[in-house]
Order: sequence, then C-alpha cells, then structure tokens
Amino acid sequence: MKKSWIYLLPLLALIACNKEDTPEPTSNIPPLDAEMLPGGWPEPVVPNLNGAAAHFNTYVDFSSYWNSTAMNQFQRAGYKFVRMGAPWHDVETIKGVYSFRGNSSYQPGYDRAFKAFFQRGIRPIFCMGFGNTLYGQSQTVPITSEEGLNGFANYCKAMMKKYRDYNPIIEIWNEPNLSGFGSYTAEQYVELVRRCREAVFEGWSEGRNTDGLEKPLIIGPVVSNGWARGNMFDRCLDAGLLDVVDGVSYHPYTDLSSSADRRIPENIVSSTVAMKEELARRGHPDFPIVFTEWGWSTSLPMTFETGAIDYETQAKYHVRMLIMGYYIGININCIYSLDDARNEEERPNILAKHYGMFSTTGENFHKMLVAKPSVSAVTKFTESLRGCAYVERVDMGDEGDLDSSKDWCLVFRNPLSGEAKVAVWTVESGVKKTSPDLMPLLGLSKSVVVEFTDMPVYVPIEGYVPPQDE
Repeated sequence: MKKSWIYLLPLLALIACNKEDTPEPTSNIPPLDAEMLPGGWPEPVVPNLNGAAAHFNTYVDFSSYWNSTAMNQFQRAGYKFVRMGAPWHDVETIKGVYSFRGNSSYQPGYDRAFKAFFQRGIRPIFCMGFGNTLYGQSQTVPITSEEGLNGFANYCKAMMKKYRDYNPIIEIWNEPNLSGFGSYTAEQYVELVRRCREAVFEGWSEGRNTDGLEKPLIIGPVVSNGWARGNMFDRCLDAGLLDVVDGVSYHPYTDLSSSADRRIPENIVSSTVAMKEELARRGHPDFPIVFTEWGWSTSLPMTFETGAIDYETQAKYHVRMLIMGYYIGININCIYSLDDARNEEERPNILAKHYGMFSTTGENFHKMLVAKPSVSAVTKFTESLRGCAYVERVDMGDEGDLDSSKDWCLVFRNPLSGEAKVAVWTVESGVKKTSPDLMPLLGLSKSVVVEFTDMPVYVPIEGYVPPQDE
C-alpha cells in the first residue's frame, strides 16, 4: 500500500501537462503502413539521418497511454530511426517457436512496443542478440557451435519475416569486442554475420514476390569505440566483413576521453575521416557508415571522472552531434539513448546510467518517460532545418574573439526551394561571440551578422549560390 501512489504518477503527469504536450488522439496516429518506412539508405537531408537507441531492458512500456506524450514528442523532434531489439532468449523459449507478445523479460510484448514506433513513421534498426540456453549458449560466450549458429540464424530469419514490411535494418549482435557480450574474435564475428545474412534474406523473401523491393540492409561489427589499426574492427575488415555487410556500424563514444576538449561532439570528425580513408584504402570508398550509439550521461553536479554532464550541456551536445552527422557524411546517426537506464531519483548515485533524452519515474512497466531539455533542442533543430542538406563550412577567421578551430558556421540548403540557412555555434562554453558579416564570405545579397554561443542558432541567408552552381 505504501507504494501504491507510484502507479498514479503517469495519470497525474498527464493531467499536469501543458495543452501543447497532451497526447494526440489515437485517430491522429496514422495506421501501420509499410510505405511510411521506405527501404534503402535515407537521403541526407534533415532530419532523415537522425535516430536513437531505445532500452527495452529498463522496463518502459513504450506503447502505454501514459507514455504517448513522450512518444509524440520523440516523433515531433524528427527522429526517423530507432535502434531496438528482442533478445533471442526471450522470443524463443521453446525451440523453433518465436513469440513477440507477453514476453518474460518484456511483459508488454515486443510487438506492441515496436508498433508504437512503426505507427509514428519511425524505422527500426533491429540489434540481433544474444545467447539462448536452449542451445547451450550464454551471452558472454561467442556462438561457434553448429547448433548455436543455426539457432541464431533462424531467430534472425523469424524476426525479419515478421517485421519485413517495415524495412528494418539488421544489426548483428552488440559490442562483440567486449567481454560482457562475448569477446568474439574477428573471424568468429564475421562467420556469425555470414550465417545470419543468408537467413535474413530468406525471412525477407519467403512466401512473397520481392520484385521491385529493396533488399534489407545488414550492418556490423557494432564494436564499442571505433576503428584503429590492429583492433578488432580492423581485424574484422581483414576477415572479410565488407563482403557480408551493407554498412559498417560502431559506437564512437567521446564522453570518456582523457581530455575534456576531446569529449565534445566535434571530436568525431578526425576518427570518421580515418575510417573513411581506411575503407577507401580497402577498395570501398563511400561505404555506408552508421553510428548506432554515442552520447553523454547526465549528472548533477558534473563529474570529470565519469564524463557526466548537466541537462543543458546534454541538449547542446545532442544537437551538435546530429549536425555532425550531416557534416561528416555518415548514413545514420543514433543518439544513445532515448530513455535512461535508471530512474531519475537514482541519478546522483548511478552516474553512468542516464544517457537518455527522457528520464524515467515509476516502477517496472509503469514507468513514465519525461523529456529532458534535449528533446526541445532537437525539435528546434529539426523545425529550423527540415528538408535542408549540408553544403559547406564557412571559415569565419581568427579576428578578435573568433577562433576558426572552435567556431562553426555550416551552410544548409533546401534543394527543392533553394532556401538556405547557416547553423552557427562555438565549442567554447560560457561565451558569446559575434560573427563577421557573412555577406562577403558567402556572396550573399544581404548582410548577416550572428550572435552565437555553444548552442547552435539557425539563421536564414539570402542570395546564396552553392559552390557547384557558381
């Protein structure tokens, strides 16, 4: 009885919501329709590259009425992808039988939760894992037996067949280079992907005419951190990874870098350039790149040792990391994460579990998602640059307070309307700067001077002609 009040939290929160944040009526949510979720890689215009990883092991019911406000906010913020999964051990509890409803580890059922995203036009990236004791397989040991490989491949086939109408991208395993997720060798991981690839295609095509349909995309190696000479990612490339995936995926976290200057989103540029150069060296220039996790945990106060930051800094970083996706030319860019891994009241004590854009309150499967400032900041980014593609970076110089290595001015342009804007910010916190007149720098027809800080601002420009059109 003492905890019964917790179950009223969702209802009380909905009553307290502002009118603009109240859940949309069910009738306003479009019906499930595969055409809402096209296949292939997205066009690189805002917000098409934007995604987030969702936790399903944190006991959040994404399909519940009390989380409809948060789900609608997530949709309005412009997220087009969600990385999620239904673990092998939880969907196959009887050999050869696959269930996505009323699951033991996720009681609302994966089917209900997945459809809460699908009906909002959000395309899935399914992370396929982990072990299953029916096949003598734990999560922390690589799958190498014939029985285990066949069982895991059949699970991938079943998942693809059930949800193929929503054009999922299939990501095989999660961080296989870590001990908690198997400590795979490169050869073991590539063999796992090879076996699963054929099964995924079978599930996609079985029992239907696939003429004119785009084949599903398969990505990996899903390693924690990125590529470096001689590491597991590099060894996977040596073992033939690029022959069995359609894009490389990894988790390029910067939040725990030894230097605070390297924890910022812009630090992703150098490692991505190195990745692209390596792919080109191996004969695969322009090979698709997907970030399926990276982000920053929140904590008060900020602590250098854990890399945790406050809510406002997280909002700034989330916007800038999404902008970086367009600047560096990757194919999908997923924030880690949609929801915190621990409740809000645990934030001071568990510093590394609050990477979410939404905090959580309440108890298992009655938890309610509550937006952090990150959500409104990303929404503003989306609304300001919707339909625009990145064109070029402007060097604003080094006069006065300006620092060309720390100040950013990126031009975005709508290829249909020709309208253009600049996104302007600095990586220096706690300062306010004034840009030079952008008119002579960009050949504009009207003067543009921007006041800017470490939160990006989006300013229309007139008379801009893209370099290729000059």
